[in-house]
Amino acid sequence: MRFANKQYDCICELRNKQLGAPGMNEVIAVHSDFAKTAYKNFVAQAGKLNAPYSELTKEVLKAGIQETARPTYETVSERTSPP
Repeated sequence: MRFANKQYDCICELRNKQLGAPGMNEVIAVHSDFAKTAYKNFVAQAGKLNAPYSELTKEVLKAGIQETARPTYETVSERTSPP
């Protein structure tokens, strides 16, 4: 929720700066700065959201590797015999 509130505040600030800009070039410059900041904030938020999933994936893969590395003690005849 903090991200949404922060973005809303940035948009309100953008609107106020654009309304106070004396010319079109200044409006474009203000909007360009806003776009850079919004993108930077989005990438930071995406990184925060990605961290828990990345850690979970590492744990699952680690468990899977340990499970497949465990030796089995079945004989060749057990593997080839029909069920």
